Amino acid sequence: VVFVLSPGADTAFDVFRLGEELGFKPGGKLKYMALGQGMGPRAAELIEAGAARGLWVMLQNCHLLPRWLKTLEKILERLHKPHRDFRLWLTSEPTDKFLLGVLQRSLKVRRSMHARCCCQAVLKCPLAVCCRPVLSLPITCRVG
Repeated sequence: VVFVLSPGADTAFDVFRLGEELGFKPGGKLKYMALGQGMGPRAAELIEAGAARGLWVMLQNCHLLPRWLKTLEKILERLHKPHRDFRLWLTSEPTDKFLLGVLQRSLKVRRSMHARCCCQAVLKCPLAVCCRPVLSLPITCRVG
């Protein structure tokens, strides 16, 4: 899931709260980090561990490491059978540097949408469905 944020917006609270409700507590089964210079290798380790063990992984500020997104794309291409509970949450401010291949594999959520609603919708669909290109949810989506 890619959250496209307005400058200064933060969706982490919504993901953390939903995670706690579903047994994916931050620091436990929900791993998160803010990306910055030199953080790419650690982010790759988190994704690979999350895919193998069924963790949620949240990488914030992807717009700060546009060159690393090529590595992210390669990691995603190698994930053939991730654990069914694995979810990758990415946040980014709008940028033309975000790789199309990553976006095509992602559910895109604008920050103007209610993030909690969209997070719940992601949990209801199999990963294979969520990874279809250009899946969009209406602003008034209802889950449950």
